[in-house]
Amino acid sequence: MPTLPRPLSTALAAATALVALASAAVAAPSADAAPPVPRATRTLALPVADPAMDPILVDPLVWKPSAATKTFTAPADRDVLVNWPDRPLDVAGGFTLIGGRNVISTGGTVNFSKEYHVTGEAAKDNRCLYIAGNAKAQAARTIVLDGFHCAGSNVYEGINFDARAESSTITLKMRNILIDGVKAHLGASVGSHDGGDAFQAWNGPLNLEINRFTANNLDYQGFFLQPYAHGNATAMGKWTLSNVTLNGSRSGHAYLLWLAGTRNAAGYHGVAIDVRNVQLTAAPALGWKAVWKKEQWTDVRVNQS
Repeated sequence: MPTLPRPLSTALAAATALVALASAAVAAPSADAAPPVPRATRTLALPVADPAMDPILVDPLVWKPSAATKTFTAPADRDVLVNWPDRPLDVAGGFTLIGGRNVISTGGTVNFSKEYHVTGEAAKDNRCLYIAGNAKAQAARTIVLDGFHCAGSNVYEGINFDARAESSTITLKMRNILIDGVKAHLGASVGSHDGGDAFQAWNGPLNLEINRFTANNLDYQGFFLQPYAHGNATAMGKWTLSNVTLNGSRSGHAYLLWLAGTRNAAGYHGVAIDVRNVQLTAAPALGWKAVWKKEQWTDVRVNQS
């Protein structure tokens, strides 16, 4: 079977980011220049998660997301290459990837033009991307999401991840992710929900690597991490959060960072999490109230807008 090399665009994106960073360092701001506004910018930093460590896909299935192919289910023994179009996609319900072996997704923009009212459940109607594991336990595998953009002002859920039966084997890597904003409510006609998240994970993953993830204008939550949800009793591996910026809406929000578990503790409900340059911007008067639990995140910087 032919072997597919890693996407060239991943390396190109990394090189472009480094050039932009170097250029920014050369141009010194004038004395009268206004200070930068962090909530409108993407986090740029030297890579922590190395694309060279991504899996090499073997004879992959190719998913080309579109209005006609918004859900893709892959066999557990097949690699998957997600080939997003260059243009933004506007599809009620967003996109869903289920199963597969090793998966690499590079690029992709979802921009909802309106609040969709289809299922009566806001978390499904205006969710950009849902990734679900196989229904049965599989050998260790890796999912890479690089350069995904959840755009516009009609987003209710950004990225949702559910490892299902594979919570003890999946590694999820996310790099260069941008979420323009997440709404708290879409209106009474779409039913009830606990609120929108930039990224929500339950049932794992075993290993989580996030590098360069920016979410702005969050009306409800930023990261909602539930590795032991739905009765999952598998001990987690290593989680790394690097160069993450979560900016709450100035009008108010819920928790920007929530872990349903105990950070850096052994045993059930324990999650080893390495934090490198994680910054939150909370609404006025919220501050550390936007973090659950405060004592677990002393290495996270919390600003106030």
